[in-house]
Amino acid sequence: MPSSLDAIMGSVEPSLTQEEKVTKMIQTRRLRVVVFQGPPGSGKSTLAKEVHNLLTDEDCTIASADHAFEQEDGTFKFKKHLLQEAHTLCQAAALKGIADDKVVLIDNTNIKVDHVRPYVDMVVPSKIAVVKINPTNDTQARKCAERGIHAPFDYSMRAWKQMETIPRIFTLNLSPQF
Repeated sequence: MPSSLDAIMGSVEPSLTQEEKVTKMIQTRRLRVVVFQGPPGSGKSTLAKEVHNLLTDEDCTIASADHAFEQEDGTFKFKKHLLQEAHTLCQAAALKGIADDKVVLIDNTNIKVDHVRPYVDMVVPSKIAVVKINPTNDTQARKCAERGIHAPFDYSMRAWKQMETIPRIFTLNLSPQF
């Protein structure tokens, strides 16, 4: 007897990739906003880009505070003093995407409930979901922290330990892919 929903679903349809699971969730639930949550290096940006590629530019946009730190040559340079401004720009991009009738993928760490609240307030609760990419043990968390390019190792480990569950919002729980 299958012991998990994935095992049951696997017997009905072929196994879906993570990006296919998220895309199916968006389409089935008719979502407007998907918030990616997880520590640095967990694969949020990669998954958001893969989902975006499945949905196309016409239907979907990615809003990310990271965009404020991207250099002209494509590298990333974090500047702590610009962090609040980066999040303000991300929220403005999300509102524009909603106004343009697109699905908005929020690609930030979103560790705390307060980090997610501005996006929750943008749409009715049934039109938002969280994709939580959560290492299940210290070894996975360390692998994420080591591959993360946006934050120091210690910050990544703290983020994993401090990650909060977003109440009253549908959440799809995934593990990091290595």
